[in-house]
Amino acid sequence: MSVFTALLEAFISKRKGIDYLSAVTEFVESHGGVQELVSNMTKNGLQATVASWLNDGDNLPVSAEQIMSFTDSDALKNLAEKCGMDIPAAAGLLSRYLPVIIDSLSEQGTLKKSATNDLITSGQAILKGKLSG
Repeated sequence: MSVFTALLEAFISKRKGIDYLSAVTEFVESHGGVQELVSNMTKNGLQATVASWLNDGDNLPVSAEQIMSFTDSDALKNLAEKCGMDIPAAAGLLSRYLPVIIDSLSEQGTLKKSATNDLITSGQAILKGKLSG
């Protein structure tokens, strides 16, 4: 999914009264931020997937099942409730957004220094740069 597609999906969901991007952002923040999420994914056998998101080139996909395998079920349940969907659909939402978020916060194979800040601040900086440049 491209950054544009993610933004479009977020805009459409917000018009429906559900802000998927904010819900995903809160989910990532509740898991210790992007760095902790990347570390957790790497520890759970998704090294190649995470590496593709951090490096230039195409992002490997992550499935909803993979998301569910390393994610706390209560956290997924909370995300699902916020988004008005079931748990597998919430995991699918993460599988669409996480590659875009992590790819946008990475440079030359590592997370940017800005990714150490809270995700909301980082996301706002990315969006501002994408929309103005």
